[in-house]
Amino acid sequence: MVTTIRVPVQDGVAIAPIYDEYLKILRNKGFVESWDWPEDDVLSLQVPYGRVEKATRKSAWCERHAPDLASGHDWWSRLRYLVAVIQLNTRANAAGEVGTPTKTAQICHKTETIMMPRGSVTRAERDVGLECLHQLEVIVSWTWDTEDAVAVVVNPQRLRAACAESRWCDKWAPLCDDIQAHDAVEGWGVFWLRLVWLTAHQPSFVATVAPGDIQLDLETCLCSLHLHGLLPYD
Repeated sequence: MVTTIRVPVQDGVAIAPIYDEYLKILRNKGFVESWDWPEDDVLSLQVPYGRVEKATRKSAWCERHAPDLASGHDWWSRLRYLVAVIQLNTRANAAGEVGTPTKTAQICHKTETIMMPRGSVTRAERDVGLECLHQLEVIVSWTWDTEDAVAVVVNPQRLRAACAESRWCDKWAPLCDDIQAHDAVEGWGVFWLRLVWLTAHQPSFVATVAPGDIQLDLETCLCSLHLHGLLPYD
């Protein structure tokens, strides 16, 4: 049975090219039959109900964060989850990885250095955001490596505390139960996404960047991490 799903999308014109990359992956795997944009801020999907439900029914993440199959929003969350899983497995297979690293090989550090893309904001706007994060003491320092990438020294514990009440981060950038495993294995993508989310809620950054650009920056970050297989959920 094919189900039509309508998903409201803020700034759909800007985000449509990235969402189309999601949808091509889902179509290739048989999880989406077709899609179109009947309105600038509405995505319409034709989805094989049973196939998607079967692929996601055992997921603890979907059960918690996307339980309502009468909701277009929850359907879209499940489809985004599937892209994350597909791309994570593709990345692992390409790298020849087998299983998960053992906990004995994982180390927890007081700081972690990550290479963070500039995102869809300008370098000057990103600097405003990084200064906000520095004042919150969730990052120690940052250095621009190129015009589009910045090396950021993160304080994982302070970042974790700063995002502790965020339902959005709990959903899209979840932490592992084992802190050491999280810091060593999943840190880069989760840290990057949480930093971007936290930046989007700082008054100085909000006063500098247009609201639509802030939302686009966050969506671009999340989509990029899903498409590159850098966010595990289950």
